[in-house]
Parts: sequence; C-alpha cells; structure tokens
Amino acid sequence: MSALVALLGLWTVGSGIDAGSAGPARWGIVGLGVLVALAGGYNTVRQAMDVRPSISAGVWAVFCGLCLVLVGLVVETNQSLLWSPVASGTLIAVLAGYNSYRARERREVTRDGTRR
Repeated sequence: MSALVALLGLWTVGSGIDAGSAGPARWGIVGLGVLVALAGGYNTVRQAMDVRPSISAGVWAVFCGLCLVLVGLVVETNQSLLWSPVASGTLIAVLAGYNSYRARERREVTRDGTRR
C-alpha cells in the first residue's frame, strides 16, 4: 500500500509539472507530491526489509494529502490543475491513513507474540 502512495505522489508531481499554469499553486502541488512520494517510498523500503512502516511518515503523507485537497479546492487554478490534486490527495490521505493505522496495530504485538 505504501508503494501505491508513492506512485500517487509521483502522479501528483507529474500532473503539477504538466499543467499549463506557472503560479504558486503549481509549485505547491509539485512540492507536496515530492513529499508524499518520499514518505511512501520510505515506508515501501521499510516494508521490503520486513520492518513495520513508519507511523510518522504515514501521518506526514496524510497531512500532505489533505493539503493537496485544500490547494486544489481553495487556490484559484485552471480546470486541468483542479481535479487531479483533489482526487490524488483524497486517495493519498485514505491509503496512508489506513497504512498508518495498520502499522500501529502491528506495533502493539510484543516479542513473545501476545498483544498488549
């Protein structure tokens, strides 16, 4: 699931670069997409090494996803730049939030396999 969050972050970067406007909204979307891709990539690498995902990296991705939704809805942009960050930000927030929730559950298992 973290890999999907990282791919959505890269999608956001690409849609921000591809958009026609050159205003601050475009670069804000690109910056948030880079942060989401880094957080998702970090958790993907951790999971590949059989380590539980970082809760703080997941929460950071949720925050950036919510910021993407706000940037898409609040900041005045052209139509092509409007719906991509709103849709990808919503998906990022939901997937990263669920991944952080699952990582929290895995953290509660003690060394002998019992739950605290």
